[in-house]
Amino acid sequence: MKNAYKLNKTEKVGLWSIFWEFCKVGLFTIGGGLVMIPVISRVAVDEKKWITDEEMLDCIALSQAVPGMIALNVATFVGYKKRGVAGGVIASVGVVLPSFLIILALAKTLTGIGDNKYVQGAFKGVKGAVAGLIVCTSYFLAQKNLKNVFQWTVAIAAFIVVAVFKANAIITVLTAGAIGVIYSLLVEKKIISKFGDKSLELPQGRKKSKEKTHCNSDVKAKGDDSDDE
Repeated sequence: MKNAYKLNKTEKVGLWSIFWEFCKVGLFTIGGGLVMIPVISRVAVDEKKWITDEEMLDCIALSQAVPGMIALNVATFVGYKKRGVAGGVIASVGVVLPSFLIILALAKTLTGIGDNKYVQGAFKGVKGAVAGLIVCTSYFLAQKNLKNVFQWTVAIAAFIVVAVFKANAIITVLTAGAIGVIYSLLVEKKIISKFGDKSLELPQGRKKSKEKTHCNSDVKAKGDDSDDE
């Protein structure tokens, strides 16, 4: 999670490039919100290599925990990671500007033709597609985030309290975060009490020792071969 607010300076990206890419995301993604997440991920992670997959997941998690539209928050985080505050502002403007201009242009027209059966039919199709894209986004998040029984339990519990009991989504996310902190502390406490303060470093140290022993064995074997010759 700490990676989400650290700048990624592996490659400097122009502000215009950030604006243009997010402008295309805002222009061609119908439905907004959760629908934009896989599109932003494809652009920022797969195509442009601006951030890693892990950083993208951190951005999504933080975007869900703070107020505002999740797609706008994700765009802001991605822009910030590449070019700081300026990048965050440019990404936010880019992802919002197309829909803002289109709504201004079509507001009066849509008011007049809102009862047209063809327009209503088109909106029904769009709503169905948006629902499918949101399901796709949920699958993407589950595939990347739910790695153990604890995370699946939290996910199922969050779904139940929001879908069945109509709980507030923000409160649910914050509560899940608090539960995650408590769970992590309990697990770490058990590990430390059982194996010691440096228990997490032991596997790495053992690996290095094995590599060193293996290297020494190879050197010794080569030395023996040279002596035989």
